[in-house]
Amino acid sequence: MPTELPQVVIRQHFTDIVLETVKGDLIHIEFQSTKERMLYRFLAYDVALAEKFQRDVRTIVIYTHQVADAPNTLSIGCALYRVENLFLYELDGDAVLDIVEHHLTTKTWSAADRIRLGFALHMRFSNDSTSTPFSRIINLTKQIRDPHEQSYVAAVILGISGRQLSAAQKQALRRAMAMTDLLRDIERDAVKRGWEEGREEGREEGREKGREEGQFLKAVQVAHRLMAKGTPLLEIVDITGLTVDEVRKLQPPH
Repeated sequence: MPTELPQVVIRQHFTDIVLETVKGDLIHIEFQSTKERMLYRFLAYDVALAEKFQRDVRTIVIYTHQVADAPNTLSIGCALYRVENLFLYELDGDAVLDIVEHHLTTKTWSAADRIRLGFALHMRFSNDSTSTPFSRIINLTKQIRDPHEQSYVAAVILGISGRQLSAAQKQALRRAMAMTDLLRDIERDAVKRGWEEGREEGREEGREKGREEGQFLKAVQVAHRLMAKGTPLLEIVDITGLTVDEVRKLQPPH
C-alpha cells in the first residue's frame, strides 16, 4: 500500500452545537433530519474538537422527522468511535406539552421545561389536536411569568428548532421573545418619539418611524443578552434579524 497520502483540503468544519460542561468536557450535538449511514463526518468533527481544545468529547446525534434507527458505532480497526442517538419522533409531544402546561399552572416551572419546549416541535403529535403544536408552544411560552425567562425560552426554541420554522413562525417567536416589560417600555417610548417627530412630517409617517425604531431597539436589547450568554454571532443575527455589521458594532472592544 502507498505510504504517502496526498491530500489538499481547505475547508471549515461547522458543527451544529458544542457545549462545555461544568467539568470542562465538551458535548457535541448534531441535528439530523435523515439517517446518517456512516459516521466518518462526525468522527472528523470530534477529532478536530479534541485536537483544538484537548478535552473529552461526547457526541449526541438528535434525529428529527420520522427517523427511528441509525448507526451509533464506527470501527476503523485501531479505534472504535461511538455516538449517542436520540430519536425525538419516539417522544409523545402532546404529553410533553401537558407536563409544561401543568408546571406553569402549578408554578413549578423548572429548567427542564425549557428543554421540553425547545425540542417539542420535533416530537410526535396526535392528528386530533385542537391546535397546531407550534401554536400551543407559542401560547405556553407567553404564559411564562418571568419576562427574562420568557425571552430566554423563545431564544432556546429558535436556537434548537429555527431551521425547521418558516419565516412567519420565526417572526412569531421573535415577537414572543420581545414581549417583556422592559422592551414594551422601550417600544412605547420609541413610538411616542415617532409620533412627536411625525407631527411635522405627517402622523402616519411618524407612527411608522416609531414602530421601526422600537423594533430595532428590541432587537438590540435581545442581542446584548445573547452576547452576554456567549451566543455565536450568526445565531444572534438569525434570532434578532439584525445585520452582521450591526451586531458587530454592539460587541464591546477587545
